[in-house]
Amino acid sequence: MKQEIKDRQEARFRNKGNMRQRHKAWAENLASLVALMVVIGEEVGGEQFLRKVEEAIFEGSKLNVERHKEAAGIAETETAPDCVAIGRLLDTIDDSLANFWNGYIEKSPKVFEKRIVTCPVAEAFSMAPVVCERIIASGLKGYVKALHPKAQVHLTELMSKGDDACRYRIEIME
Repeated sequence: MKQEIKDRQEARFRNKGNMRQRHKAWAENLASLVALMVVIGEEVGGEQFLRKVEEAIFEGSKLNVERHKEAAGIAETETAPDCVAIGRLLDTIDDSLANFWNGYIEKSPKVFEKRIVTCPVAEAFSMAPVVCERIIASGLKGYVKALHPKAQVHLTELMSKGDDACRYRIEIME
């Protein structure tokens, strides 16, 4: 796996494209480095490493919720928004990260579910799918819990694991 990472980094280093291509190469290189760090961290620290990273990402993601609520049009006074409002927040985040989707599987006050069909870092994270399975998932769970304490997050498809999309479902449990 380390040779594969080295080969990809070498190809990115030689990128002489326009600025958009260079920014894409920068994001892919950074994602590859994150994947490599997670692989090494998992090898050295095992499950304890992953749990510690998940906890830090879960807690840290809560800190950005207020800023994102404003961008998504969720009222500051809205303390437990429904899944439609949570979906607006997630749409805003997904759009800002160039994660695009084709409609929704479900969008109701109790359930929000969609499939992301593009991801600029899926290839890099395929070297360490645990980045998406556990670390990014932990950030998503932190965001959602900060918005509504009874909301649950389920990831059922991941491009980093070879699926053709990333699919997540948010449910408010009563």
